[in-house]
Amino acid sequence: MTIEEQILNVSAKLFIDFGVKSVSIDDICARLHISKKTFYVYFKQKEDLLSAILREERTRREKKLAAIEADSKQNVIKAMIADTRFFVGHKVERHMCFFYDLKKYYPNVFFEHKKEMAKVKKDRTEWFLHKGIDEGLFRNDLNISTMALFLNMLSESFFEDFQKERKAPIGEIVNFLIDTLMRSIVSTEGLKYYEEMKKEIEI
Repeated sequence: MTIEEQILNVSAKLFIDFGVKSVSIDDICARLHISKKTFYVYFKQKEDLLSAILREERTRREKKLAAIEADSKQNVIKAMIADTRFFVGHKVERHMCFFYDLKKYYPNVFFEHKKEMAKVKKDRTEWFLHKGIDEGLFRNDLNISTMALFLNMLSESFFEDFQKERKAPIGEIVNFLIDTLMRSIVSTEGLKYYEEMKKEIEI
């Protein structure tokens, strides 16, 4: 692993564990046993580091989608549920704090990431919808672009609302979100499959 990769990995963990504002460049250098001079070879300032971490996150998400797309045997409903759980539910409470700090203290970095992620989410959701219609599991009367926009707005509002009010366990909220998403798009055949699958995967 290169020094740059080490900086990215260690910094991301520190930011998630302790908050973006609380972790300084000195803290990162101390954890890695490197000098600030070495740090500045790779990143001019903290904002540049945060932007790089978020680029890495988007790249990981795009690779995961590519892997799902490549698995032609994967049922679209099961794949979409796994995808939603990964991106929405995976350590969401810890990541909430990270994005809350990012929005508050580094808004330019936050909104640039949000803009780029909107493109990734749009492509991902539209691919799932096309695949689901082709498989006969999603309604064939769906307007792909409109439904993709709706589903992504629903997921986005989930993040915003969860950040403000945590009145239920995160697993329960994620499952409710998935159930709402699925029931808005499945066909009659898709609903039968979804109801059977729920018993297996505890939705």
